[in-house]
Amino acid sequence: AKIEAKTMVFMADRQIVPAVEEYAADIAGNISVKREAVPGLELKHETETVKKLSDAADLITDLSAELAEVLASVKENTRENALKIKDVMLPLMEKLRAECDKAEALTAKEYWPFPGYEDILFGVK
Repeated sequence: AKIEAKTMVFMADRQIVPAVEEYAADIAGNISVKREAVPGLELKHETETVKKLSDAADLITDLSAELAEVLASVKENTRENALKIKDVMLPLMEKLRAECDKAEALTAKEYWPFPGYEDILFGVK
């Protein structure tokens, strides 16, 4: 579980959050362009999407940092650490994975750094 947790932290921090932030920034840029072209546009969908993406990036960052902290505290193979892995680390990994899945659903495919399920299922030739 420790190797998987370390990999999750790396993927979240170095790949997923930057992809989500890049997509949010591109949408925000499009909002500015649209409002300049047509003053007074509400752009509810775009604005709400940027908010959701930003919130997702923040939550993933927080969960990743929490997971890294727990991971750093589990150095020795003791019963106490085994329980910490079972009771704290594994549930935290599940929560981080769920938040990353939610972010994937919000992020345009071309921004996402990994193949989606449909790519894996239907991309094999």
